[in-house]
Amino acid sequence: MARRTLNKGFLLAESLAAIVCISLFALLLGSMPVYETDAYHVFPADYCLAQSAAMAKAESCSVDHRSNEFISDIRFSDAGNVNMARTLLLGKGNRTVVIELGFGRLVFR
Repeated sequence: MARRTLNKGFLLAESLAAIVCISLFALLLGSMPVYETDAYHVFPADYCLAQSAAMAKAESCSVDHRSNEFISDIRFSDAGNVNMARTLLLGKGNRTVVIELGFGRLVFR
């Protein structure tokens, strides 16, 4: 009597390999961050960089912001304190960033 074999379908190992490949591909694509480049999201990094530079060099400096020219008048003292408190309207929907007097803490609204 001849042995009958089934040639239909996939082996378990082939199915598992395909599932692993698809899940790794989905994991890699799903974990890529999307960064916003509007002024509201970019400003804090520029602000903290300028404040840190003022404290490290012990000399006053200003914020060099990448997207808005009117922000360049924010100046820090040699201790990292901001010269004037203000409220900025940045980004889409005019979200506000409040710069507090003194150490210059940022408050996002």
